[in-house]
Amino acid sequence: MATGCTIYKYLFLFCVCFGLCSGIVNNLGFCTGVTQCHCKFDNGQYLKLDSLGKTDGTSRFVNVSDSHEMSYSWNPCYNATQGSCFIAPNVAICAIQPSLPRDLYMILGDSRHVTFTTNQTDRAVTMVYKTEQAPIRTSYVKLICINESESYFKAIGQKYQTSTNYYFELRSKAACPQGEPILPSTPKPVENPTNKTLEAVLIVVSVVALCFMVSLILVVLKMKGKICKSTEDYDAL
Repeated sequence: MATGCTIYKYLFLFCVCFGLCSGIVNNLGFCTGVTQCHCKFDNGQYLKLDSLGKTDGTSRFVNVSDSHEMSYSWNPCYNATQGSCFIAPNVAICAIQPSLPRDLYMILGDSRHVTFTTNQTDRAVTMVYKTEQAPIRTSYVKLICINESESYFKAIGQKYQTSTNYYFELRSKAACPQGEPILPSTPKPVENPTNKTLEAVLIVVSVVALCFMVSLILVVLKMKGKICKSTEDYDAL
């Protein structure tokens, strides 16, 4: 029969295993940038967007409009060279603003200045691009995992007209964590001689208590038998 200390050990191991499994499933940790298109999570998994980028000089996503009539082009991982927006080298994201007599082109991100950030609440990963020259503009591309063959680039744009921050969403299978998570080893409870001594004491106390209960029951039954016999002798008189 398991003693109290043994039960506590089992409960401790269960809680540790449950906590580790929950952490693996729900908590990837932070995704640290390795390259401009690759980041690695704390649990060993990673994101790689290389499959999305085009290598022929064109953009993977072209003229994607927001709700303010601005359009954007983005080529993940590789520099785009074709189009008026990509005359300058190392342009990752470019915006086109309709204007007269001609449209205005704005660089929104340099491929050499990209970092990965991880939201502490939902663990969502965002690619952050910055421009090198003033005015400094920043583009945020939130990566959303979907289990579909197609990838979708959504332009949210500025939150207000004079803002230099631009927001986007990428929904793609490439945004899903890849690889197998690294399973941390389960810590073993440290054996303490005091626990063994306590177990032995509990066993002895349990045995003594059981013997006492049995003896008490026997005494009660014996006394009940004597009382019943005396009652029968009294009735016979």
